[in-house]
Amino acid sequence: MATKPSKIGWGTSNIAEPSGAKKTAGWVALEKPPYQFFNWFWNIVTKIQNFAFGQVENWIIISDDVDERDYASLAAYIAGTPVAGDRVLIKSNQTLTAQAVIPANITLKCLDGVTIGCATNIGTSVLKFGSGSIIEGVLPLSLSQAGTTVTAVEVDGDNNNLNIDVILTSAGTITNAFLVNASKEGNLIDGNTGATGGGTITNHLADNSANNSNAIIIRDTVGDTLHRSYMMKDADTVDTYHALQLAKLAEANNFTQNQTIEKSIPAINLKDTGNTAGVIKGLDSGGNLRGQVAIRNLGAGNARVTLDDQNGDVVFGFDTDTDKMDAGIVPLARMQRTEVSGENASTVTLVASPTVNTIVDIDLGTVNSGDRILVNACADLVKASTAGIVLLEILQASGTATIQANHNKPSIADTYWLENGATYDRKLLSGIIKVTGTGTLVLRLRGYSEGSNADVNSGGGELHAIVLNNG
Repeated sequence: MATKPSKIGWGTSNIAEPSGAKKTAGWVALEKPPYQFFNWFWNIVTKIQNFAFGQVENWIIISDDVDERDYASLAAYIAGTPVAGDRVLIKSNQTLTAQAVIPANITLKCLDGVTIGCATNIGTSVLKFGSGSIIEGVLPLSLSQAGTTVTAVEVDGDNNNLNIDVILTSAGTITNAFLVNASKEGNLIDGNTGATGGGTITNHLADNSANNSNAIIIRDTVGDTLHRSYMMKDADTVDTYHALQLAKLAEANNFTQNQTIEKSIPAINLKDTGNTAGVIKGLDSGGNLRGQVAIRNLGAGNARVTLDDQNGDVVFGFDTDTDKMDAGIVPLARMQRTEVSGENASTVTLVASPTVNTIVDIDLGTVNSGDRILVNACADLVKASTAGIVLLEILQASGTATIQANHNKPSIADTYWLENGATYDRKLLSGIIKVTGTGTLVLRLRGYSEGSNADVNSGGGELHAIVLNNG
């Protein structure tokens, strides 16, 4: 590395900072500044030097500044004695005339505004990475050759973490902006491509890795197109990829079954062309299943989403075709509900007891022991010439189920006083019915009228029921 100057190390005692007015005016003729002002100045210089040393002290510097550099160019560093673990800071623009083979297990960083350029038709790749390389920030690769560049960035190793922009500024051609060689795995590549000079990028990503645990996303910044985002292999564990980068993966990709991801991930698109399940499993540190979310029957019809326990048993199941909860062993299954409503089709006249007149029936189908039925009824009543009471009652009309209502009664009923006259008087009746035995159930709203008859005109009598399944 370049020989850096010794630190000044100026002390912190006997310091006085000049006032703002003094800093603005500066020294005047024949003035003798206080020694505390000079100590303040050199202390500030010391702090600046310490900060600068901290920024570059652990980096190998590539720069055109002879006073700070370790190497004048990236090519010179590669031709020197690279060591695994090197951290290389590129502080000035680089122009490549031959392939740059990046040493394994090093970290590269370009300062903002620094570009690696190439105007030569290199017969192979421009940048070639082995294994274990990391790019901090973004490495801008700008190609301006007139003819064809076979490959801009070649990945010929494993476990690289690369963030590279490949920009073609000429009318030339790049055959492969990014190339991943056969059997290479564990690579995380986040790339941008763009042809800004009228040239052509034939393949934004050429992948020969056979899906081996790579996560790659390449975006065409000029065409505003996600050309390829990419995949992970079955049964491999991914523990080095950033959740945010994985969340960018597009719908075009298949996250295959049995894939373990050991990072939190905001979003994943699961895609399957058959009827098998897409599963996200929750594992403890020992790899033991503690729960899973499964999307079952992904083909046409009857798709279901389930939350399973550590034994793979369905705790909560939801059928996306019927929009109903259809399985589970937790009380949440009680929120699976059935709603049935009905009203009278023609005028019903309520007469005096013991005759009880049916207003409307509703068929709830099969109900199960432990189900709860919320019922609500209303009747718009017109009393004839004589005032009197009217009784309304909700009860079982037919079916094999057994039920209980208020205070273990077989029905919900109430009486109302109606004055005589021709105006409608709306009466409401509601309650909760408990199903004590599984079977079919038809509920009925009925009533009778004392004193004189009472009419319920067409549509004026309604009965509504919501069945909450016990599960």
